[in-house]
Parts: sequence; structure tokens; C-alpha cells
Amino acid sequence: MIRYLETFYRHRLLTVTPLILAVGITVGIALAQPRMYESSARIWFYGAALTGTAPGQPYTSAAEQQSGVLRELLNSRTFCTKVGHRGPLAGYLASGSTIPSNVVAALGARLGLARFTGPSGSVDERVYDVLSQKIEVTTIGPQVVAIRFAAPDPGVAQGTLQALVAQFSDEILGNLHGQAQAAVDFFNQQVKTQAAEVSADNDKLAAYVKAHPKAGASDADLVSLQHTAELASQQYDQSLLELDQAKSDLAAETSAAGAGFRAIDAPNLPDRPTGFLGLLLRALAAGILAGLFISGFTVLALTAADSSLRRPEEVRGALGLRTVGSIPRVRQRWG
Repeated sequence: MIRYLETFYRHRLLTVTPLILAVGITVGIALAQPRMYESSARIWFYGAALTGTAPGQPYTSAAEQQSGVLRELLNSRTFCTKVGHRGPLAGYLASGSTIPSNVVAALGARLGLARFTGPSGSVDERVYDVLSQKIEVTTIGPQVVAIRFAAPDPGVAQGTLQALVAQFSDEILGNLHGQAQAAVDFFNQQVKTQAAEVSADNDKLAAYVKAHPKAGASDADLVSLQHTAELASQQYDQSLLELDQAKSDLAAETSAAGAGFRAIDAPNLPDRPTGFLGLLLRALAAGILAGLFISGFTVLALTAADSSLRRPEEVRGALGLRTVGSIPRVRQRWG
């Protein structure tokens, strides 16, 4: 241990320099990061307006179901492209600005080298990369989903979340409208078919009565025809009720409320950067740890490479000779 301390004191500048450099580099990288503004929104989902629970998941909440749907949509290029062009994100990226996804890209953007270090490809591809990686979706309770997005421009962060919520509503309404329209078409066809059956059964009954004017309640054929006509009429009435209900559902799902959710906290306009202090502290801690590791390795290497003898007891071990005498170290004053 004494030898290591001696090495450190003899090479103080050499061993301390890595620590200073490491801290300076990591803190410099943190300071070079663009300031990010985070916008957030909270959405309340109405459980009754959503689809049934998936088999094997009887206790899945509305928030968990719909957050999963949103994450799946964010993995779709078509959905992300619609969101990007509906909000300010596509125009922001098309102007040459970037939303860095890593440290190298952030430094490149800071130094004006975004075309070399930033993402390549078309605007739509960059929009997809940003949204699929940067949108955070979390559940808060059984019916609330929180959405967050951070960008160097606060207006872009807020506008992108607004576009995301609006496009998500359109996607849900589109799916529900398609299902409701399919139900209306089905019951329309069923009503037409059963109306034809009612007409045909009534014609048969009328023709039989005309052909057998003396037929009474004891006539089995007459009773059978009456029963068939009555049953067809009941089925026709039931189909009319189901058609009216399907039309009512279709009308309800064309409104915004039909999407089954509402924004209880609309996307906010951030007024200050987020996470900068935490980033700076993490960079400082990382620089100190890295610097201490390099400095410690430097001390070990210098100590192992030092073959000089500084104490009498080291002579026998190093040279195999017996020490005759030693001269104490004398500190001299010059001048």
C-alpha cells in the first residue's frame, strides 16, 4: 500500500489528469445535449365502450387494453406518418431539424453535423423512427393512460401529442364505424330476406284460404300455414328492432364520444427543459467513476513498472544481498 501511495505522490499530475479529463468529457457531452421539452397528456377510457376482454385475461383493465392498442399503432408506419403530417413533426424534420436518438446524434446536431451523425432516409421514415422510439405510453390506474413526448421545440412536443390523440381517436372511430356499418348492412339484408319470406308465406296462406273457403281450425294444413306466416312476421319484427339498434350504434359512433375515451389532461405546452439537472448529475458521476478507474489503473501500472529500491529491506529480496547500512533521507533547503 505504501508503494502505491509513493507512486501516486511522485506522479500526482499523471494520475489525476485522467480523472479531470473524464469528468470534463462527460460533463461536456451532457452540456452539449439539446434541451428537451416534454409534453404530456392523460386519457380516460370508458370501459363500457371498449371491446371485450381477451380470452385468458379476464382482469385486463380498459387502460391496459387500449395502451396496448396504442403501442401497436405506434409500430405502424402508416399511423406514425399520419400523426407526423397531421402535427408539426414532419415539417420540423423536413426543415433540417432533428430529435436526437443517441449521444452521437445529439453532439452532431449541436455541432452542425446532423447530416453526418443524424438519421438518414425520407421524412416519413424519420417520423416513424422518432414516434416509435420517443413516445412513452404508461397506464395510471384501470382507466387512465399517460402519454409523453419530448422534443427540442416545445411547440413540436405539444403539437405532436395533440395530433397523436386526434389520430388515435380517428383510428378507433374508423374501426368502430366499420363494425357498426357491417352490422347495419347485415340486418338490412336480413330484413329484406325476411320481408320476402313474410310476403311469400302470406301469399301461400291467402291462396289456401281461397282454394278451401270452408277450411276451419281443424284443418291441419291451414293451421300450419298460419303458424309459418306468424313466425315469419315475428322474425321480421325482431330484425327491424335489431336494424334500428344497429343504426343507432352507427350514429353514436360517428361522434367523438364514440371513440370511448376523452383527454382529461390535454397536451400541455412545456415552459422549461426537462431532465437536464439529472442528466448533468449522471454525467458527473459517470466521469468520476471512469476517471477513478483509469487513475487507479495508472497507479497500478506505474507501481509495477517501478524497479527502484527505496527501503533497506527491499535489497535482499531484489538483489539477494545483505544490507550493510543506509543513509536517512535528508530534506535540503535551497537558497
